[in-house]
Amino acid sequence: MRMYRSLLVLLGGAGALLAAGVVVALVAVRQPETAYPAHSPQRTVATYLRLLQDGRVDTAYALVAMNMDRERFHEQFDTWSQTPHRVTLLQAGTTGPDASVTVEIAAFSAGPFGASDQTRRQTFTLVRQGGAWRITGPEYLYP
Repeated sequence: MRMYRSLLVLLGGAGALLAAGVVVALVAVRQPETAYPAHSPQRTVATYLRLLQDGRVDTAYALVAMNMDRERFHEQFDTWSQTPHRVTLLQAGTTGPDASVTVEIAAFSAGPFGASDQTRRQTFTLVRQGGAWRITGPEYLYP
């Protein structure tokens, strides 16, 4: 009887932790997207990453000024949308026609032993061309 009761307490605790995790995940997913000033480097990077996440690689390509042709760009980013990502702005700075935006990118994946995430910090470089910010790097995104 005592072992049965301990097992029920253990299972109840595990169930409560699982429910709490689901609630936290749902709240995190429903966070409103941050709005950045129009024509800012931050907005350009946010738009770029949103387009990649939505699988709109050709539209994202229009926001870059890299030494990379469209075919190579597709090779790099066609699979980006297959993994859910969360992006957090860490820092942004502008010096004349140049800017940098540092973000933290978390990628989420599910496996047979539960969900996991991988987080990396990346700095985007931008240049102002024709009144608009264009991304000059990086040419590869982690994760």
